[in-house]
Amino acid sequence: MNLFEIISILYKSKKLLIVNFIAVALLSAAISMVLPKWYRSTVLIMPPASQSPLNSIGVLGNLALGGILGGGDENQNRFIAILKSRRLLSDVVDNFSLWEIYDTDTYSNALSALEGNMQIEIGDEMQIQISLFDQDQDNVANILNYTVERLDSINIDLATKKAHNNRIFIETRLVDIIDSLEYLENDFIDFLKSNGVLSLTDQVTVGVAQAGELKSIVNSKEIELAVSQQILDPGNPKIKQLNIEIKALQEKYDEYFSSRNMKDLFPNFNDIPSLQISIERIKRKIKYHTTVLEFLGPQYEQAKIEEIKDISTVQVLDWGARPEKRSRPHRSFIVLASTMLSTLLLAYGIIIYSKYISDNHSSNN
Repeated sequence: MNLFEIISILYKSKKLLIVNFIAVALLSAAISMVLPKWYRSTVLIMPPASQSPLNSIGVLGNLALGGILGGGDENQNRFIAILKSRRLLSDVVDNFSLWEIYDTDTYSNALSALEGNMQIEIGDEMQIQISLFDQDQDNVANILNYTVERLDSINIDLATKKAHNNRIFIETRLVDIIDSLEYLENDFIDFLKSNGVLSLTDQVTVGVAQAGELKSIVNSKEIELAVSQQILDPGNPKIKQLNIEIKALQEKYDEYFSSRNMKDLFPNFNDIPSLQISIERIKRKIKYHTTVLEFLGPQYEQAKIEEIKDISTVQVLDWGARPEKRSRPHRSFIVLASTMLSTLLLAYGIIIYSKYISDNHSSNN
C-alpha cells in the first residue's frame, strides 16, 4: 500500500475522523475542566557562603589543617537534606493539619504527599528554588513560607549544637595544651638550672675566650720553662716554680673539658653539643604547643560566639506569593494531546482495516 492509497483511504473516512476529533476534543476538554486545580508558589533562597573562621588564621597553613574545610556546595546540600528530613516535614504537616487536607489514611502518607508536592532546584548561581504545589490557592504560599522558616530555625539549631560540641572539644584540648605548655616551661627551667645554663651561646663564647687565653698562658709558661732548662741548672728554684705554675694552669684549663660543679659559670665543653640538642628539642616542643595555643584561642572564642548566636542562616531573595493562575492541569495540552493521539490511532485503525478488506477481496478473486 503506497502513500497515495493511504491518503485516498483517509480522505474517504474524513467524516469519521472529523467526528472523532471533535468528540475527543470535547470529551478531553470536559475532563480537564473537572480535574482538580493545582497552584504553585515559589521561594528563592541563597544560602550563606561556605566559610570557616579558620580561613582567616595564618597559623592554619603552618599546621596543615586546610584539608578539613568543607566544599563550596556544602550549604546547598545541607539545606536540601533538611528540606527532605522527617523533622521538617512533620512540623509542616502538624502545623497545617495536612493529613486532613490531603485526606490520607496514615501520617506517613501525609509526609510522603508533602514531599511529593515539593520541588527543589539549584540554579546556576547556586541559589535554591523551592516550589510547592497545592490545591488551595490561598494557603499554598503560607505553607511554603512556613517551610522556609522551619528550614532556617532547624539549620540554626543544628549549627548551635555543632558549635557547642566544637566549643567543648576545643576547650578540652585548650586545657591540655596549656597544662602541657606549663609543664614544658617548668621542665625547661629545671633543665637550665641543673646544667648551670643561663645563656648557652653567651656562656660558650666567654668560656672559649677564657679557655683560649688560659691555654695561651700555659703555652707561654711552657716555652719559658724550656728556655730556662737550657740555661739553668735542673735544681734551680725558677725551674721548679715554672713546673708548679704550668701544672696549676693546665689543671685549670682541663676543667673546661671535665665534670664540674653545677655552680660553675661556664658549661663543660664536652657537654655543649648534647646540651644544645636538648635545649633545641625542648624549645621545639614549647614552640609547637605555643603555636597550637595561638590557633585554638581564637577558635575557642569563635565557638563560644557561634554557640549563643541566633542569626538567620537563610537569605530569602523572594518569598512565596499567592499564585494568580493555576499551575496544572494544562488543559490545552491535555485537549491537544488526546485529540491528536486518538485521531492518529483511528487513522491507523482505518488503514489496517482497509488493507485487511483489500487482501481478503484479492484472495477471494
